[in-house]
Amino acid sequence: MNLFWTLYEIGVNFFQGFIMMYFPFKYLEGKFSDKFLKNYGMFFSVLLAILISTMNQITIFEHFFVLLYAVLIFIFSLLCLKGKMLNKIFSSIFPVLIVLVTSAMTSSVSSVLFNKHINDIFIQQNWQRFISVLITQLIIFYLTILSIKIFRNNKESSHQLSKNEWFLISTTLLLS
Repeated sequence: MNLFWTLYEIGVNFFQGFIMMYFPFKYLEGKFSDKFLKNYGMFFSVLLAILISTMNQITIFEHFFVLLYAVLIFIFSLLCLKGKMLNKIFSSIFPVLIVLVTSAMTSSVSSVLFNKHINDIFIQQNWQRFISVLITQLIIFYLTILSIKIFRNNKESSHQLSKNEWFLISTTLLLS
């Protein structure tokens, strides 16, 4: 059973590493090619998955350590993707927020539904955790794909937010 959970957790970490790198690639587009692989997307996805796995060994819930994820995504954006600096910053923070907020919300809901302490949802190896993690990943996938479609269609829109508006929104999110 322990091998199953280890492989399951590693699979989830690789999925999250991939999806968090895929968002900026689709939002900004690659410098070297229109292919994720040729823009070192898989390389950075694996690095992010290793970082996520490392953080999971250190702490139950990452909290401010997710800034490390955003930094790695930002480095990927700087080195391998086209776009303005503000868009690179946004595309580095946004997928991390999707993962963090979705994980927190589904863990809380699972805790209530299964009548378990939230720490048990994070650490126990049982069917409740399996279901909770699976639902979390499905929601992350859905929100990421939906966000890509929304942002790609509105990237060149005249209704885009100004730099000051982005700054205020980002500051509010960071402080809350």
